[in-house]
Amino acid sequence: MQNGSSKTALGFYIVFIVSWFLHMGSRLPFLGAVRFDLLLVCVLMILAFSLGNAENNKRKTTTDTLIRVLIVYAIVTIPFVEWPGSVIGRGIPEFIKAIVFYYFTVSFVKTEADLKKLVSIFVACQLWRILEPLYLHVTEGYWGSFASMSNWEYMNRLSGAPSDIVNPNGLAFIICTVLPFLYFMAGLSRINRLIFIVATPLCLYALILTGSRTGILGVVAIFLGILVK
Repeated sequence: MQNGSSKTALGFYIVFIVSWFLHMGSRLPFLGAVRFDLLLVCVLMILAFSLGNAENNKRKTTTDTLIRVLIVYAIVTIPFVEWPGSVIGRGIPEFIKAIVFYYFTVSFVKTEADLKKLVSIFVACQLWRILEPLYLHVTEGYWGSFASMSNWEYMNRLSGAPSDIVNPNGLAFIICTVLPFLYFMAGLSRINRLIFIVATPLCLYALILTGSRTGILGVVAIFLGILVK
């Protein structure tokens, strides 16, 4: 494998990750019109094959088998869903873009430096998804969602930013995903430690604003897991 080709492939993969998690197709309509994420998937598939990962293709793991079973199941059950047309038109393309994360990571992440770069970009994107709606809430009073309470009362709940797709529980899930990364990456450098100190209270504040009981339970589980670790 040529070093230059590998770096190019990893660069395209990082662009795909940023576009996917930050929903660039919604932020920039022309990218959505041309199916930018799907085009990137096609380019990355070509790069993965051209780099010639013969040894990786021969090496079958339990994860490979489970993913193949999931793909077959998704295809076989299409006739039995309520709206097959929607599944084919929207669900299948989204499923393909999601499932390729595993294969692209195996193909393009070859060194520890590559892995650090990939994880850092992933965490940065998820932090953006948390802090953007929090910023809009503080500066503009943005909530994004509400929950119906008893006696015709409503509770405002913070959801993802207008260009995002997550509801309050989804935003809480993202926060629970990011917190362990922030904690365990804090010891790698002073910058990471500073990010952990600054970002963690903001993430917890955003979690409270989501009103997600499941999210609170998730944070408790994470805290207990860190104590055990």
